[in-house]
Amino acid sequence: WSSSYWDIHEKQYTINEVAARFLRKKGYNVQIDISDNTERPSYLFGYIRFYRYVRISFN
Repeated sequence: WSSSYWDIHEKQYTINEVAARFLRKKGYNVQIDISDNTERPSYLFGYIRFYRYVRISFN
């Protein structure tokens, strides 16, 4: 599992997800499951924080 802050405007991906997407594009059997907390965001000092959770499995 990997989690990161998710800015809905910038949409930055973690290096692990970029590498997994690259391997999947090259034909490897890589499964990427993505979930987030958009229905229940957290608040920190008046800012809404979205978290994005990524599970990468290699078969």
